[in-house]
This record gives sequence, C-alpha cells and structure tokens, in this order.
Amino acid sequence: MMIFKDIKLDRQCSENLDVKLIRKWKDILFEKFSQLIDELPDTKDVFFVGSLFGSERIMEKCIDRFFETLKTRTTLRFTAILCENEYKLLMYRKDIPENLRIIKEGSSECRPTAKDDRKEGLFIIKQNTVFFLNERISIERTGGELFLNGLPEGKIKLIPFEASGYEDADEKHGYSIFDPESLSFKEVVQNKFVYETKEVKITVEDTRESIDRKINRIIQDYKYETFLRINLTGKAKFGFMPDTAAIAETIKRRLFYAEVYDNTVMYIDEADFENDISLKSEFVRLALQDDTLSTAERNRIISCGWNVLCGRSVNEE
Repeated sequence: MMIFKDIKLDRQCSENLDVKLIRKWKDILFEKFSQLIDELPDTKDVFFVGSLFGSERIMEKCIDRFFETLKTRTTLRFTAILCENEYKLLMYRKDIPENLRIIKEGSSECRPTAKDDRKEGLFIIKQNTVFFLNERISIERTGGELFLNGLPEGKIKLIPFEASGYEDADEKHGYSIFDPESLSFKEVVQNKFVYETKEVKITVEDTRESIDRKINRIIQDYKYETFLRINLTGKAKFGFMPDTAAIAETIKRRLFYAEVYDNTVMYIDEADFENDISLKSEFVRLALQDDTLSTAERNRIISCGWNVLCGRSVNEE
C-alpha cells in the first residue's frame, strides 16, 4: 500500500518565479507523480490524503491530467480522502476513473457509494473512514491523522510529496509505503528539486570572468532541477560591482533557477584619495566621513557614485 500526502499538483512555488517558470515547475512535478504511478506494481492500493491540488482555484486541465494518469493503471485501486472544496470539484465530474474512490474528509460522503463490506476494503463508521487491509489490520483517517489499528504504534507519520521552495526544503519529502503482510511501514524520501545556497568568496583580483569560472565549478555538480542561491562575499576591488542579474541569467542556462546576492565589501585605501582634488575623490571622502551610514550602505553608495561619475552603467538592484 502506498500513501501520498499533499501532492498539490496545482500548487504555487514559494520562490519568485515568472509565469513561464511556474508552468514549467508544475509540469516537472506532475512528471514526477506520473512516473511514480507508472512504476507501481499491479494490484497495489494507493491512498491520497491531504491536498490533491494545493490551490483555491484549481485548473480543470490539472484535474484532467490527474484522471488520465490514474486511468492508465486499471489494476490499481486509488482512494482519495479530500477536503470539502476538492471533494466538490471532483464529485460533479462525469469522467471520474472507475478505479478511483473519492471520500469527503470527516464525512461518510463517498463516490462511488461505499459498501458496508470488509471485502470491499472500505468501511464507513460514523464519521471516520476505515480501510481494512486484512482481518485485524485497518487504516483509519480521523482528526486529520492516519492510524493503523492493530499495531502497537498506530499513528502514521506521513511526509509531504514535494517542497514548495526554500521555506520547507529542509523537511523530508516523498511518499510512504505500508506492507500489511510484514506490518512494516517506511518513508521513501524522494525530492525532484534541490534547493541549495552557496557562498562564493571573491578577492580584489577577481573580475567578472574569474567569478564566472568559480561559479561554473560549483554548478557542474548539480542536476538541472536545482534552485541555487549564490552569496558573493569577500573584498571586491574599488569601483567593481558584480552584475548579479547577469550572473544569475548565466546560471539559469544550466540550472532551473538561480538568485545571486552581492554581499561583498569594497576594498578602499583612503590614502589614495587624501590629496586628489577631483570631484570623484571628494565624493569618496565625503562618503567615508558619513557616520550615519553602515559599512554596506557606504560601500554601495561609493560604488554606485564612482561608476556614475566614471560614465559606467550601474546595476539597478
């Protein structure tokens, strides 16, 4: 028996993706789900608990794809225990797969109608849903939890299907398997996307090209389905501002998504500006003497101002 929790096939990513990437992200997650269903052995029971789609406004196209995936596996029995909103959306559909039973959570409402028969594998007792796996082992959905009746520790700890972004990337994701014969229960951790944060330390000798080489050495070890945050640290030469947007776009040619943050400190030798009477040097001296600025603010102002005074373009970030 396989149990999926919160597969959320129509969810939103918590990262700052554009419309095109959101669509691509959802497609990749659905491919993961479809592949898992395709690889299941025959005569296996599959349960969906929690949220199937993970969105208040569920696209009909997403429901269509979900149904089509289940229809390809006629030898499998699928049971979905759904919240009221998702249950209503599905119960009115005329194309519900014959091998899918949908149940409204905390209720005896079910489609197709549940039979009071243990041989059927489904039994409604009051407002709890009980599935009989054999004569003494049953799985019960009640109070938002799953319990295995007949085992010493009956509560099933389920893991969600996939992370939504960095905010929950450190948690386990995948699905759960219970074998009623051996009474063994295990989590199968399987993440489609990887969420990583890396520090790249630069020096006053570094240029855009050398920074690119450092980053390329990092990203060559990652698969395409990776979200990567790069933090640039260290000391940058005076007047040099790493173009974080351009660096991120370069990384996106190899990985799914990237963000680059400039946390470098500009190397400034005050002696270089003591006796220079030019407007640029005066600007640097005034910024260095302003005690109201933090080090990061001072470096940013000096870097932007210096580049403008030199007629160079300035990164808008």
